[in-house]
Amino acid sequence: MKKMILLGALAVSFGTTAAQAQSVEELLGVSTPALQTPADPTMTGHAQAEESPFYARFTATPLVVGSINLQDAGSSGGNTRITNSKIKFDVGVGAGLTLGIRIPETYVFIEVFSGFQWAGVNQFRGTLGVGAAPGATFDLESNGGNLYQIPILLTPGLEFELPGQWPFLNGSSIRFGPSVGMMYYNLEVNNITAVGNPDVFDISGSGWVFTYGAMVALDLFIAHDMAITLGYQLQATSPIDYGQFNVDVGAAELADAKTNFTFTNVVTCGISIYF
Repeated sequence: MKKMILLGALAVSFGTTAAQAQSVEELLGVSTPALQTPADPTMTGHAQAEESPFYARFTATPLVVGSINLQDAGSSGGNTRITNSKIKFDVGVGAGLTLGIRIPETYVFIEVFSGFQWAGVNQFRGTLGVGAAPGATFDLESNGGNLYQIPILLTPGLEFELPGQWPFLNGSSIRFGPSVGMMYYNLEVNNITAVGNPDVFDISGSGWVFTYGAMVALDLFIAHDMAITLGYQLQATSPIDYGQFNVDVGAAELADAKTNFTFTNVVTCGISIYF
């Protein structure tokens, strides 16, 4: 009899407790699973590599080509020489495409960049020497020509998510690394002349050259799979032989127009899409 009374009391107690708990849930308008389940974290920056490791980047590329200092070029007989020659360029433009992959569970990425780049010749300056040394000298000049470039660069590097909250953004990340590859170039410098001398020259050369450099880029995520990308890339080449100075007018035969290296500063700005 006492056991039955005790069991009855316990049943009433548990029922009252359950009713109170239910009334609290109804009062708060939530359920127990909702209270126990944490909100899913927002995936931004590097964390997206688990879901979207591949990306494509489309960029517009303002660029600045460094001045090219040509080696001295002389004729086989030594009576005609072009010395102290330098080519300067206007600010150029281009377009680029990058395809890459972020390795999941690491901070490593691998990407390939290519594009089309153009810069006009702003100025050619040099000195023409004619006759036996020291001979007569003339200042050479030209302001016409173009440089076209098509780089193909492989970049392995590291990516890190940046801390802090960015207004109106889903996060940000930065990536950087060395670059190596090849570049197709086509250089034309037209109507190289000197006041008081009838000779007229031009430079025209094209080909592939080994290219190296480095890049850094900042991704500002406007969605979990899309980012505005701002960056910088240095493209430097090994020595280039542009071929012989062409003689449009005159009888001089000169040696090849050579340079030790060229370098191009490329500013990248565009959109990255992750998939």
